[in-house]
Amino acid sequence: MVIDNDHPVGVVVGNSNGWIPPRALAPWLGDAQTVGRVRRMSEVTGLDLIHLGTAAGQAELADPAVGQPLATAMAIITGERLLAAVDPGQVIVAGHGVGEIAAGVLAGVLPADVGLDLAVGIGQAEALAAAETPGGQLAILGGYPPDIEARAAELNLSVAAYNGAGDIVLSGSRAALDELLTAPPRHTRVEPLPAVAAFSSALMAPVAETVQRSFPANVTEPRFRLLSGVDGCTATSGRDYLRGTASLLTGSVRWDLIMAGLVGTGVRMIMELPPAGVLTSLITRHTDATAIPLRTPELLDDASRTLSRR
Repeated sequence: MVIDNDHPVGVVVGNSNGWIPPRALAPWLGDAQTVGRVRRMSEVTGLDLIHLGTAAGQAELADPAVGQPLATAMAIITGERLLAAVDPGQVIVAGHGVGEIAAGVLAGVLPADVGLDLAVGIGQAEALAAAETPGGQLAILGGYPPDIEARAAELNLSVAAYNGAGDIVLSGSRAALDELLTAPPRHTRVEPLPAVAAFSSALMAPVAETVQRSFPANVTEPRFRLLSGVDGCTATSGRDYLRGTASLLTGSVRWDLIMAGLVGTGVRMIMELPPAGVLTSLITRHTDATAIPLRTPELLDDASRTLSRR
């Protein structure tokens, strides 16, 4: 792996939201140290993460009460391995939606156990909210953003994410999403997403309230440069960063601004932590940066060695 030493490297964390694949953890359990760490994380979360990451099927993993903690644990384990010997000035970290929790842990804002507790609380609250009002998400490709936003307002849908270059995610009740499918905004293509709940929408207000009540006290300032999904800007305060993360549970993730922020700081290579793929696709389609999904231990170790030599 060749990295331009004159430019920082981006490290990004995705949001599970129903797409974490079965057996995603299996390739990472090849050494006793990692297995021990996952078992410790299982104790913290109250979940059998080894079972979930190696034997659970897609239906079980789609439940945010298990999917969010598993995705967070995977990103923390692999991210710590990637960044163990890296100069903080060489890396910029960012997360998409709930992926901001693992990003915050890796940037030093939160201890890992606290981040896992937060992911568990969010996942459980999301599952309860989804049971109360069945919902989901749609990707709207193309079109004119004001038309999309107006149509969303008509149907009481929320803009869950601006993903860049004509890729907007809408979130809300199943009934409203079905209506939008029958009469989409003009000049758009609509693609259903695998989300099992109306993530990042007004229907997640109870989730945001739960998080705010359990806001962690031991928050520190970022050790790595950390971008916020609220506006794509560098977080200067760990507590403000987490307040922004909480606001994204009901508000719009500005991944478009994060990508612009990464590219604007000179980033030419962006590495996506496991479970990887979705953000890599967005980055490849919408920027000139090279995006690498770190899907195997071998690729992660190669990236870690390369970064540590900078």
